[in-house]
Amino acid sequence: MNPDIQFVSVLADHPRLFAFVLTAFADGIDSGAFPAGRLPPTGTESCAFHAPDGVEPIAFATFYQPDERSFVWLDLLWVEPEFRERGWGGAIIQALADRSRRVGHSHLEFGTLASNGAMQQLAEKIGCDRFTIGYRLELAHG
Repeated sequence: MNPDIQFVSVLADHPRLFAFVLTAFADGIDSGAFPAGRLPPTGTESCAFHAPDGVEPIAFATFYQPDERSFVWLDLLWVEPEFRERGWGGAIIQALADRSRRVGHSHLEFGTLASNGAMQQLAEKIGCDRFTIGYRLELAHG
């Protein structure tokens, strides 16, 4: 496991980290990395993060175990733009996978937008299996 990746069980119990996650989430919405209209993190999620100076995070992943199932859902992954392409996204996913394996989870799952080529490349690079394709039908109101 990467010793530079830290974990918190309940994001809201760490106000500074939670504020960073919410700011990064807004940036992700604005940049198209996260889908418009997606609800922000509530603070009940767990979080893996990297803070090279021990204070200011530069990358995080929120995650949870859905409905007492045997897997972990990686909900959001974010690396600050100036720190991308340095392996932090993959390091966080690998640290989360290692932790999940140790506590008995069967696998780690996540999704990404079809337009998020960087995340798709990262998933392939770290050996993820692509197992689903999603679709959406917009419903006109009025």
